[in-house]
Amino acid sequence: VAACALELAAELAVAARSALLPHGAMVRRWIELLINRPLLTQWRHAELICKLLMALTQSCPALLINASLVDRLVPFLLGALQPPEAEGKSSLNSGGETKQGTRKRKHAELSGSSAQTPVARDSCQGRWHAIARSACSSLAAILACSAPLVRQQQVSSICERLVHVLWSGLVAPTSDRLAASEGGEAGAATAGGGHSATAAAFGRLCGDAGAALALLDVMDALQGCPRLGATSLAPSLVSAFVALINSLIAAHSARCGWSLGAGGAGESVRLRAMQVRDKWLARCEVVTLPSPSTSRDRASSSGISISWPEVSVVVVQGSTLPDARQEG
Repeated sequence: VAACALELAAELAVAARSALLPHGAMVRRWIELLINRPLLTQWRHAELICKLLMALTQSCPALLINASLVDRLVPFLLGALQPPEAEGKSSLNSGGETKQGTRKRKHAELSGSSAQTPVARDSCQGRWHAIARSACSSLAAILACSAPLVRQQQVSSICERLVHVLWSGLVAPTSDRLAASEGGEAGAATAGGGHSATAAAFGRLCGDAGAALALLDVMDALQGCPRLGATSLAPSLVSAFVALINSLIAAHSARCGWSLGAGGAGESVRLRAMQVRDKWLARCEVVTLPSPSTSRDRASSSGISISWPEVSVVVVQGSTLPDARQEG
């Protein structure tokens, strides 16, 4: 019933357009009810909720130009970029429909008495990728129409999450990458288990063509046309994003490490990433990734900047590698 109601609401939003304006207060209350719970805990209806938000941004964006509503929408959608496994969430796993069955299943998972099969793990991963795609597309649309209403602290949170996702998924050392580079198991023992699992989850997300395109849409919206009241990004942060976009281009061009989808999905990601990168470079003169020792000096006095911590190193079989504890 809830799924049908959300589907109908999205269709009505597309058809009604500006006729929804007299009912703006009621529509905002409905949206607030939908976002009371984290998006990943509503995985059955998460994509439909995002579809409704997208329909509103396209047909009647004035309904979402509300500071208090934007303050709640941004963290609600941003929460979809956290892997369920990182926080021990089991809400994406299929199971019983009743509350009692859900409690028993969660208790069994937390106690370790039930192991997740590869099929269930793949199903959970596919659901998360779909939710992340929808959430990023909705977030990009909200940023495009309500950028001046997004507080600087929330823009910082968006940038931090994007950098974390791209760095962990494309650059950060993991057991697989270190083992491949060293050709042995010594490098694999360097990366921590929890960090390695999170980085692997982000790597699969960045390798998903649809999710990568949605992430690029958010980055494009962050560095869109300058508008009065919108938070600006310092050159050091722009340079960091450009370097990470280059890593995304290289990953999808090489078609290695992750499943990039069938057909020309990898090529579409590469072309879109190059387009976003060129737009960012057109608005920033600093195009190189700042070193840890000079990033603070290069940071602009206005806008949101990025500081790179001093990188600690460990020695693995006579070679020097970044410490896996550094998450970028």
